[in-house]
Amino acid sequence: MKQKLLFLITLILSLFTQSCDFEEGNTTLSEEDRIAEMFRQAGIKVEKLSKPVNPPMTEKEALIFLEAYKKRERSGLIKIPASNIEQKADGSLAVKIECNSEQKNFSRTIFDNIEKFEFTHLTELMRREIYIECYQDHGECWRSQNVQCKVTLNDLSFQYKKEIDPDTGNSPSSLRFSIYVNIYKDSGWYHYSYDENYDYSLVLWSQSAGGWVGNLIWNDVSRQ
Repeated sequence: MKQKLLFLITLILSLFTQSCDFEEGNTTLSEEDRIAEMFRQAGIKVEKLSKPVNPPMTEKEALIFLEAYKKRERSGLIKIPASNIEQKADGSLAVKIECNSEQKNFSRTIFDNIEKFEFTHLTELMRREIYIECYQDHGECWRSQNVQCKVTLNDLSFQYKKEIDPDTGNSPSSLRFSIYVNIYKDSGWYHYSYDENYDYSLVLWSQSAGGWVGNLIWNDVSRQ
């Protein structure tokens, strides 16, 4: 009787251990699930697709992208030369500006080896060519109803949607406008998307020698 009871207890413990091992094995995330969690923690929106599309990202690719995303610049100033500003016959100005940043490098340590990666700053991943037609009203405030933005993504695996507010405020010193871009990518079982929302202030002044020059001040107002 004691032997049967001992056998029964041993069998129950064995089944319990196997069950725990099985559950523990199930909690091990795949590489793709680990990448999705990394993106979520970075503040990027992640949705599960109904079926897989495109080759999935590798963990190395995700690390490079997320490091670039983390180190992206959040504000800056772009000088606009006179050659990029045209004064039309009615006195209004047409301004062309190309927004992109210099390429940067970073390194990360893996065990005893140092592995260096080159990555492109996000504002190079998404290059923006902005065209603005603006004028000063009778109160000498700058105004615009025509702001265009040509977006070029150097990584063709990403796509985008954009929205432009051509006049978010006006004053005698500057014209303010906003450009909102949603960038997204489908990879394996997941849809990743993040916003690049920029507020701009365009400051223009005439030169004593003739012609106009200016500055474009930009701020990344994305929530991430």
